[in-house]
Amino acid sequence: VLTAGDRGHFFTQGQINGRSVQMMVDTGASSVAISVADAERLGLAYKGGPTGRVSTANGLVQAWRVRLDSVRVGDVVVYGVDGVVSAGAMPYVL
Repeated sequence: VLTAGDRGHFFTQGQINGRSVQMMVDTGASSVAISVADAERLGLAYKGGPTGRVSTANGLVQAWRVRLDSVRVGDVVVYGVDGVVSAGAMPYVL
């Protein structure tokens, strides 16, 4: 069970491929969005993946599609999760 913060967002510690990350859980998201900085810290080989652009609050930025081995939030683990590595700055994984 996650409790919403005072602004209605759900923040928690989670794991991607067994490595700890700060997450904001978006129940309507279709993939996991990760910054380049977090992707590099996690050791993701994102630069070999398909590229494109994603729209952010700061405009269009380059992005790479990736497949994450596992994503964990609490006791829930999901395998083979679609992700997007964004060249835009992000304070947490979404």
